[in-house]
Amino acid sequence: MLGGFVNLWAVLASTILAMIVGFLWYSPALFGNQWMKLVGKTKAQSDKEKKRMKPAAMQTFVAWFIASYVLAYVIDLAGAVTIGEGLKTAFWLWLGFVAPTTFINTIWTGHSKKLWLIDNGHFLIVLLIAGALLSVWL
Repeated sequence: MLGGFVNLWAVLASTILAMIVGFLWYSPALFGNQWMKLVGKTKAQSDKEKKRMKPAAMQTFVAWFIASYVLAYVIDLAGAVTIGEGLKTAFWLWLGFVAPTTFINTIWTGHSKKLWLIDNGHFLIVLLIAGALLSVWL
């Protein structure tokens, strides 16, 4: 049935993968140090905020769960059943909704375009992985 089925196990797996990708993406090995510099945080400030990490991670998990659920719903609506179709669906949703809205925020807040690229690279990768997974697991 198009538009009515969402596999919650697939959504949960997609959410867990999003968290893992985020952990790696924002680690010092990838973009963590550059991201910290661009948001104006020092290592000392970051260490002080560690107590916020658990609630922030839980809220991020919920946000990615919602995003994965909606992506799964749209993938089902689109009838995307191959990895390629899932990737295309995720890409177009990112390009049409995520990239422009976050870019508008970047313009008006005066944040760095480099920060936008780091954050949106993360969003794109997560959505592509989710699109591939959800398209074949629904």
